[in-house]
Amino acid sequence: MHLNIGEQKKFIIDSKLKWNSTGLSVLAKEEYYFEAIGTWKDAGIECTADGYSYWALTLATIFRRSFKNKWFALIGTVDKSGRKYLIGQKSNIKFCKAGNLYFYANDLIFMYWNNHGTIELTIKRIS
Repeated sequence: MHLNIGEQKKFIIDSKLKWNSTGLSVLAKEEYYFEAIGTWKDAGIECTADGYSYWALTLATIFRRSFKNKWFALIGTVDKSGRKYLIGQKSNIKFCKAGNLYFYANDLIFMYWNNHGTIELTIKRIS
């Protein structure tokens, strides 16, 4: 599926899934607006798609899937590889390459078993 300029679609992003497939494809140089609504939980820590910081996890931050971004921040990728895009609660992104969009809650790859909840993500093509 590919969006036309001005068209938008909503998706549910599950915190338990290592890869949330949208079935949405993008082309290089297309720009999209993202808005994520709701909260989800990393074990017992509730947060929005902007994620959270926690001092007790400081040593583990280098092992996060996107180590530069907060715990449980909503992250997007094209074709599950390469550049990781911070989506958070609101963002505009111009993609560098074509492919299919995937999303995840930023966590340790082996810790998705204790995640709970979903975020509603609206994606709108800008250009």
